[in-house]
Amino acid sequence: MSALIEVRVGESFALPDLAEAGGTGYLWSIPQVPEAIRIVSSEHHQSEHAPAGASGVRRFVLQPMVSGTHNVVAELRRPWGSEARDRLTFEIHVV
Repeated sequence: MSALIEVRVGESFALPDLAEAGGTGYLWSIPQVPEAIRIVSSEHHQSEHAPAGASGVRRFVLQPMVSGTHNVVAELRRPWGSEARDRLTFEIHVV
């Protein structure tokens, strides 16, 4: 899956929320961040009344520093594993 996102230089934005189940060990990450993009935050959010380890969403907030088109790849994997279970590419068009 891939998605196109358009933003301005210096404007922070959130990638679409990515579903993850922390109790399974599978977590979303961005293993290689393009030099033109800065990760502002990466947070797991779940329902207010959910028990510990419950499913939720990962929210990445990014900030582009340079105009152009940049690809950001998010991977769903276990930190100790080598293979990604899922991979999403976001094409960031920065003006």
